[in-house]
Amino acid sequence: MVDLFAWAWTVSAAQQHCILGLLLGYGLDAIRLFEELGTTVGPFDQK
Repeated sequence: MVDLFAWAWTVSAAQQHCILGLLLGYGLDAIRLFEELGTTVGPFDQK
C-alpha cells in the first residue's frame, strides 16, 4: 500500500484522486460521483 501511495504522486491529478480515495476507503460509487459531479454526496443527502 505504501508503494501505491508513493506511485500515486507520479500520475495525473485525476488518477491521484481516484487512488487516494480508494486508499482512504471510499467506495467506487462515491469516487465515480465525485468525478462526475465534482462534489460529494453525504449519507443523508438526497440524490
